[in-house]
Amino acid sequence: MGPVAALLFTVVLSLVPTVLFLGLWYGLLALRDDDLVEQARAMEARRPTYSSSPGARKQSPTRPDASGPSESDATVVCPRCGSRNAAGVTYCWHCLGEID
Repeated sequence: MGPVAALLFTVVLSLVPTVLFLGLWYGLLALRDDDLVEQARAMEARRPTYSSSPGARKQSPTRPDASGPSESDATVVCPRCGSRNAAGVTYCWHCLGEID
């Protein structure tokens, strides 16, 4: 193999990975703006987020009767937060603390 052929072979082998990388790059850019990606982003935005921070548990969970247990029912007071719970429960409905 002559020096010209070796030089040409070296140039081709040097440029092929660059051309393939640029093709991959532009292909990924085209996919980034695709409708399927936009649909996935919209679905992710609609998904509810759950916080694991300590302050996230301060909000009371939703109950079917938002007023809480009535006065006439047998109730147990939570030692942690002081809210009334139905008799016989193990955890407080307000703070999720354990009731003795």
